Amino acid sequence: MELRHLRYFTVLADTLHFGQAAARLNIVQPALSMQIRKLEEELGVALFERSRRKVALTPTGELFLIEARRCLSHADQARFLAQEAKRGAIGQLRLGLSNGAVQSGALRRVMRAFRASSPGLLIEPVEVHPAGAADAIFRGDIDASLGTTASLALPEGLESYTMAQHRALVVLPEEHPLAAEADIPAEALRGETFIGYAGPHDVMGMSLTVGALGYLPAAQRAVSSPSMTVGMVAAGLGVAIVPESIARPEAGAVFRGLRDRRFDIDVTLLWSGSQSASTAAAIARMLAEEP
Repeated sequence: MELRHLRYFTVLADTLHFGQAAARLNIVQPALSMQIRKLEEELGVALFERSRRKVALTPTGELFLIEARRCLSHADQARFLAQEAKRGAIGQLRLGLSNGAVQSGALRRVMRAFRASSPGLLIEPVEVHPAGAADAIFRGDIDASLGTTASLALPEGLESYTMAQHRALVVLPEEHPLAAEADIPAEALRGETFIGYAGPHDVMGMSLTVGALGYLPAAQRAVSSPSMTVGMVAAGLGVAIVPESIARPEAGAVFRGLRDRRFDIDVTLLWSGSQSASTAAAIARMLAEEP
C-alpha cells in the first residue's frame, strides 16, 4: 500500500464519482478504477459498492476512510517538519557560549533574532571556553559558538559573523602605581603576576594575555571562572587582561586601556563552513533578522 493509493481512495470517497475523482487527481478514469481495485485486493475487503447508478462506501470503507485520512495527515505533517528542519526553522542548535559573549549582550541579540526567524528552533546552550570553541565545532560537540575571539585570522574552515568589538583592558588593584594612568604600555606590565581564565585548551589561561601583550608573563595564576578574575585583582593577587564587555565596577579594582594592544576582542558567531544544511539555514535566517 502506498500513500498515493490512500489519496486516490479518499478523493473517490469524497466525490463518490470515478470521473470527478479522476479529474481531481489528474489521472484517467480507468487508471483510478484499477488502483482502487488493487487496493481492495491487497486489503481483502470491498471499500466501495458500485452500480451503474451510484458509487457508495461500504461500512468497511467508512472505517477505512477515517484511518486513511489520519495516515495522510501524518504524512503531510512529516513532510512539513522535514522541510522546516531543512530550512533551519525547527530542530535543535547546540550553541557554545563564553562568558564574555553573554556579558556583552550578544546572546540576547542572537536569541531575539532566532526567535523572530525560527520560533520552532530549540537553542541548547553549552558553556565553552573561547580557546576551545573551534575544536568543539570541528568535533561536532556544538553546532555553532558565540564567544570572544581576537581580531586575528580564524582557523580554516570556519565561517564567522562579528557582532561586536571591544578593547582589551588591563585590570589593576586600585592602589597599584599604574592605576593613575589612563593607558598603560604593555612593557610596563612585564614584571606583574597575571591572572587568566583557564580552560581545557588554555590550561594557563594566558592565550588572551599573551596575544594582547605580545609576551608571556613570567608569573601567572589561573582561575576556572571569568567572574573570579576581577575579584582576585581587587584583592591584590595580580593584574589581568579582560574584554571591555565584562568590565564592571568592582570595589578595589580599576580598568585601564592598553596603550599598544595588538588586537581588539570581537564577540563572534562561529560555525563550520561544512555544517549541516539545517544549521547553516538556521544561522542564515538568524543573520537576516539581526539588526
